[in-house]
Amino acid sequence: MVQKDANNDITFKLSDYGLNSLLISKETKSELICWPRYVPPEFFLDNKDESKVDYWQIGIIAYFLSTGNFPFEGKDLDIAIQIKYKDIEIPDFIQGEQRDFIEEILTKDVEIRLGDGKAFEHPWIRKSNIQKVTEVEVTDQLQEDALKKICSFATGNAISKKISYFLMNRATYSDKQAEFIKLFKEMDENDDGLIDKEELFARYGAKFPTEEKNAKARLKDMIYQADIDNDGKLNINEFMFITNQEQQKVDDEQLKELWLLFDGNNSGFIDKKDLKIALNDQKMSNADLERMIEEFDQDDDGKLSFDEFKYLVTKTKD
Repeated sequence: MVQKDANNDITFKLSDYGLNSLLISKETKSELICWPRYVPPEFFLDNKDESKVDYWQIGIIAYFLSTGNFPFEGKDLDIAIQIKYKDIEIPDFIQGEQRDFIEEILTKDVEIRLGDGKAFEHPWIRKSNIQKVTEVEVTDQLQEDALKKICSFATGNAISKKISYFLMNRATYSDKQAEFIKLFKEMDENDDGLIDKEELFARYGAKFPTEEKNAKARLKDMIYQADIDNDGKLNINEFMFITNQEQQKVDDEQLKELWLLFDGNNSGFIDKKDLKIALNDQKMSNADLERMIEEFDQDDDGKLSFDEFKYLVTKTKD
């Protein structure tokens, strides 16, 4: 989204949903210009108040970044019905000012929905560390510790990656958050919001020239292990999660959510079929699935019990 003023100067606002449209000053549009998951409830009303459409979409993004999921899922028609009739359910692990912001900006009543600048004055938004990032100093020790954690991080098999992805999207950080964000920005030399293998090696090779003579040979495996979402690069979420592992605690509520993610049919155990559905990888063979289960199947019954799964989560976290 860009805004053009009278001098034809363009201000970058937000990008992007994969679709775009040109709006002239004071012009409004009532056609759908976003993915179905981002459609606000007022779109389905006869008398549309479109003044806070963008704020609803910001709320959907905030919900996704906070939970790892969209509030409404399904086919397009199913999503439309949910948006119109179903109240948004926010998981219990989202609390405090973060929960308050999401509730207020995803209010279906346009009149009371956050907007007109109020959303960006909300305490949860104002506590952003963006300003602090420019003020902090990245010490050599912090840089060395961060790089060693990236080098040693191992997600293991596909189950562990799925668990890491779940935990990453629910992680919170307190100690030295601004310093780690600044380090990420320094490593991201082309400023595209991602650290690729060339950028990682540039910093990695310079920092450990004597300890890691085979750094190039290890680079491919390092990227694979640290790349939780399998896009071939490190984003800020992956970087923060990996470099702040000691701060993350898996509570009983998260463990229960994880169990339900894999045991989708509530059978009380996880078998090959459950695993294939949870991992959403149709190319994975039965032999691959069996090997992953065998690794933590302590009683050799060909499936994972809750206790075996809990041990798996513990090993992934450690």
